[in-house]
Amino acid sequence: MEAHSSEIQLTLEALAIMTAIPVVIFALWADYFGRYLENLVDQKEEIERAAKIGQIRMAGFLVAIFQIGLFLGSSEVRRNHPVFANLIFISAILTQGWIQARLERKIDPIPTGERGPQLKSALRGLGWIALGALFYAGVFVFSIKCFTWFAGWIQADKTVSAALVVVGAIVGIIGGLALNFALGPIHLKMALPVLPLPEEFVQRFREAFARAGLRQPSLWLIESGRVATGTAFIAGTKWGSGPLRPALFISRNALETLTPGELDAVVLHEASHLCMNHLVKRLLLSIALITGTMFLGIFVLLLAPLFLPSGLGFQSLLGPFVAVMAFVSAFRVLAVQSREHEVAADLYAVEGLGASYEDLSNALRKLDRLNGFAPDRNGVTHPATETRLALLKAALLIRSDEFRQKLSAEQADPDKTDKAA
Repeated sequence: MEAHSSEIQLTLEALAIMTAIPVVIFALWADYFGRYLENLVDQKEEIERAAKIGQIRMAGFLVAIFQIGLFLGSSEVRRNHPVFANLIFISAILTQGWIQARLERKIDPIPTGERGPQLKSALRGLGWIALGALFYAGVFVFSIKCFTWFAGWIQADKTVSAALVVVGAIVGIIGGLALNFALGPIHLKMALPVLPLPEEFVQRFREAFARAGLRQPSLWLIESGRVATGTAFIAGTKWGSGPLRPALFISRNALETLTPGELDAVVLHEASHLCMNHLVKRLLLSIALITGTMFLGIFVLLLAPLFLPSGLGFQSLLGPFVAVMAFVSAFRVLAVQSREHEVAADLYAVEGLGASYEDLSNALRKLDRLNGFAPDRNGVTHPATETRLALLKAALLIRSDEFRQKLSAEQADPDKTDKAA
């Protein structure tokens, strides 16, 4: 008994050390990066805010991926000591989050008087995100339980039972994704600090969606507070109705910064996503990627005993490794699709819905400045602004006689172009 307890204790100690190592490395990197940011401020150099925050979050994301893989690979320890093992992981994640938040505050410091509202808003958002994750997990577990019960009810053998469990897992994943997608407008309204869009803008936005042949979605203003962020996005599908009808979200800073024509261009761009069913296509691609990577993972795990030596723990770590790699690969594919959709929506807004190329160009550049984005740097889900505008311009030159004539007139009269600018 003592030997067994000593073995478990050593396993828990090893788990604690392994979870602490990436957090310590992240803390050391955060200290170095914080000093680097302070040096930029002391030298009065301009900080590319969005890029620096992106670097911080990418570093945090990589640490979190390592922790998730370690969590999935320590099932035996968590089964024997669920409380202590889970506390180790929770402590590691909370410590990492605290370090990351302090580092981000060096870029976006919060005035003392606004810390309370900001914390309340952040906790509210995290609460709804956690609730959405629990709902997804509940659908997943419920589906597996149902298929497991069905396997027992028909008295299936082990092979058929295992196949039914896999089918249950796939149905649970697809069902959870579909439900979360359908409830997206509701979830975002609850998670974000939003107010109804001011009445003076409602009619203008309604006319923009009518031009696209769409019913007016619910319109919401994001109270971005002290941070000068500019954003606009849409959730839901054009077929949604009632509480599930699509919702357009736009930040106050964007609303106050953009001209009426630029606002029209941005809204028509978002309407184009609905017209082209981009959000549904992202859902379908997500389902295809998850299903495909799940079958690939099962195939790899079944072949593992033929190639990996037993007794060294390689096979137990293969499952978490495959899961993490599948997640990263799926995320990258979805990011590529999202960037393609942004360019397609730009073209549809200008060519199909009559948005002004100049207004859309100016709006995108203003939003970049609000968000601290470099116009030549790709985002995770959006291409670089100058890249997407170059692609849009090239497509219009090929497909639009009116655009070619207008561009030729501007090139023939540069003084007119300078006055317009």
